[in-house]
Amino acid sequence: MPGIQDTANQPESLGPALYRAVLENDRKEVRSLLKKGADPNTSCSCGTTCLAKAAEKGYLDIFKLLVRKGASWDTKNKDEESPEDLATRNGNSLVLGKLRTADLERQDHWFSAARDGLVGKMRDMMDRSGLDPGIQSSAGSRALEIAVDYNQKEVVEFLRDKKTKSGVPLTTLRDEKGRTALQLAEKFGHVEITGLLLNDMVDSGVNS
Repeated sequence: MPGIQDTANQPESLGPALYRAVLENDRKEVRSLLKKGADPNTSCSCGTTCLAKAAEKGYLDIFKLLVRKGASWDTKNKDEESPEDLATRNGNSLVLGKLRTADLERQDHWFSAARDGLVGKMRDMMDRSGLDPGIQSSAGSRALEIAVDYNQKEVVEFLRDKKTKSGVPLTTLRDEKGRTALQLAEKFGHVEITGLLLNDMVDSGVNS
């Protein structure tokens, strides 16, 4: 996964030191290394990230530190175990609670950024935490649909070539009423966004 370092193969650096500090539940050292620029998504050779290890061990304070620094919880190790799987397996309910709260907060920030036209923030969230751009809000809306609704052309430009984690183009997805982003843009009368999405549809040979 992009940005995740293999601590088993890299030379002595901040990444391996961070992973060791997590293993030793050394919150002070973890904080220090993160301030120095250690990658919060550092992993061991088995693909278990620092966040996943903190979840597995139940190290709540370290887990929260890593989350604040943008560590992704949408990861799986070579055994196909996610941080949530590891926390669940070991009965770490406090970590599970924080994970679910953090996920809701992240989604709220994502949808707010789409509404407010904050492309830089959205790009950063995708790059740092591996967020799926196709996630739905509690109301069933996606960021692309929200951007169309609020006439945020730059956000639409950013999202129009993105796909869900399962590989489905966002522009082909439909809302709860069966409408694509293009059809929503046409309904709201957003001419520039309509033209942008229409050109994409024509180029890709997809009908709205």
